[in-house]
Amino acid sequence: MIATFTDRLRPIIAPAQGWFQQRPPREQMALKVLSAALALTLVYVLFWQPLMNWHNSATQLYQSNAKLLSWIDDNAAAIRAASRRPANSSGTMASGDWIAQLSRSASTAGVSLRGFTPEGEQGVRIQLEAQPFAETLAWLQTLEGQGVRVSSVEFSSTSATGLVNVRATLSRG
Repeated sequence: MIATFTDRLRPIIAPAQGWFQQRPPREQMALKVLSAALALTLVYVLFWQPLMNWHNSATQLYQSNAKLLSWIDDNAAAIRAASRRPANSSGTMASGDWIAQLSRSASTAGVSLRGFTPEGEQGVRIQLEAQPFAETLAWLQTLEGQGVRVSSVEFSSTSATGLVNVRATLSRG
């Protein structure tokens, strides 16, 4: 099979070899150098550059996934710890100014309320911006244990890793 391939290739290459042999030695040397440069350029463009691009993108993907895994591991531990935390000493937020208690419990949990809007005696809409996801989720879970129901919640991402914006409606009882 190889013999038949070279036999078929000879008639095509023969005129080029004849043309090359007729060139002066100096021109032959220039053609050899040019051919070597062309071959190296083709190897670089067709093999080396795509291989390096693939390697760089794979490295970036690996680093991104490693950061994500680390973030998930860190936040999973915080959520587990928050779920084991006992409820506050009063037990519920059913008595007194529950919105003030809500604000204090947010500060204790490491979350700062950006704003809130009371909805009657039993409800409040809260807004948090650029807060740590794990602490926010743990705080909302703690509120559930204190008799505050999370009626609706909307999380949106921020440009910073691990921080979220939250809009939620909470109700007492």
